[in-house]
Amino acid sequence: PVYGEPPDFAEIARAAKEGVDLLLSDGLGSEREGYTLSERIVGKTFDEEMSETKGRFFMSTFASNISRIRQCVDAALKYHRRVCFVGSSMKRNSAIAIEEKYLRIKREQLIDEHLVSKERPNHVCIILTGSQGEFGSALEKIASKRHRTIRIQKGDRILFSSDPIPGNDEHVTSVIEDLIEQGADVVYTA
Repeated sequence: PVYGEPPDFAEIARAAKEGVDLLLSDGLGSEREGYTLSERIVGKTFDEEMSETKGRFFMSTFASNISRIRQCVDAALKYHRRVCFVGSSMKRNSAIAIEEKYLRIKREQLIDEHLVSKERPNHVCIILTGSQGEFGSALEKIASKRHRTIRIQKGDRILFSSDPIPGNDEHVTSVIEDLIEQGADVVYTA
């Protein structure tokens, strides 16, 4: 993890010696050979992509991935972008993380989605749900032009920070195609 203590592999090994036969954990991408890179790489990607983005910067992820959200917020503040959280679960989780002081962001550095269109595009970072192309998610609504306040503009860059979960590929591809057709620059894992 980027923040906090690393996994205690010695404790995991000790549990195995004591007779634990099975560890259940998230295994997305486990079929690929090699090792998973540190989550810090994602933060560097946010920094690089945001520094090159002339328009609005969108980052889509799971609302529960607060560590990833924090890295994006840190990059946004570095580049003097106000942050807008979009999607009900994203708003709820980020509000709790701000209240608990895990996300270090001041009230004046936040912007409501209804005011995004009034900001200079290169001063906006939108963090939203929908990285899996879920119907009704914030990003899917924007891609299908059903979102109440946010429309894609030329120069927008949208970064999918999560690989598609097996079975979601079609939904994700459809959202990506809709965004590209509207003029967005979309960054995703092929």
